[in-house]
Parts: sequence; C-alpha cells; structure tokens
Amino acid sequence: SGINAEYGEDSNQTLTYSIEDTLENTFRVDDSGNVVLMKSVDREQREEYVLTVTVSDNGDPVLSSSTNVTVTVTDVNDNPPELALSKFSLSTSVDTPPGSELLTLPIRDLDGPGNGAPFTAVIVAGEGKEAFEIENNVLKIM
Repeated sequence: SGINAEYGEDSNQTLTYSIEDTLENTFRVDDSGNVVLMKSVDREQREEYVLTVTVSDNGDPVLSSSTNVTVTVTDVNDNPPELALSKFSLSTSVDTPPGSELLTLPIRDLDGPGNGAPFTAVIVAGEGKEAFEIENNVLKIM
C-alpha cells in the first residue's frame, strides 16, 4: 500500500496495489505502484506478458480501478547458432564444375532478428578443405 500524496496520511486515501500474475510470481507491484520483475524472463520462452494491476483505496466503500500492463521482453544474443546435424555426408563426381552447390547448411538460432541470421559458416578443418568453400551457408566446390 502507499500514501496518496494529494491527501497525506488520511486512511481513506491510503492506496493498496495488487497484481494479477498467474506466472508463478514473475512480477509484483510495490507500495508505490511500480511493477517489479521478480525472476528472469527469456524471450525465446515468452515474448509478452499481460498483467492486471489494481489500485484500491481504504475508504468506505472501498473503490478500485484496474488496468492492463503489457510487458514486452526484448531479445539478447543468448543462444548459439546450431547445425541441424552434427555430421554431414555427401558424394560428388570428379567432373562436378567449380562453383556447383553441394549442400545448404541447415542452421537455426532461437534468438530473434538482429541476434540470429545471417550466419557466417567457415570450414575450419578437414582433409581437402581447400577444395571447398561456404558462401551464404551453401557448401560449394571450388
């Protein structure tokens, strides 16, 4: 509860705030009516929360008002890009022309735009790696 600055200590004007949070106490509302985050949130699990905040006086009768508060969770780069498979196998003919596309790498990232694609893939090791290149996530023969 909080004191209404306009009326001072008048008990009829002491305000009590409450919040409808069905999300296991993810948010609370303090005595001044500020919505406070109680535990971490993750955009990949949930992008938006809609809470109902109610303020009540202690008059007789008690009067109250409610409003919806929308909390939008912004993204951070907290997930690495992942290849769909840990190992790829393919065959090609010796007369495959240079520049031919052999494989599009299936890459995904749970992070949103700005923290995910486009990706940069490089060949870091492997026998004969100099015969191949990756451009825009496509493996090509050189």
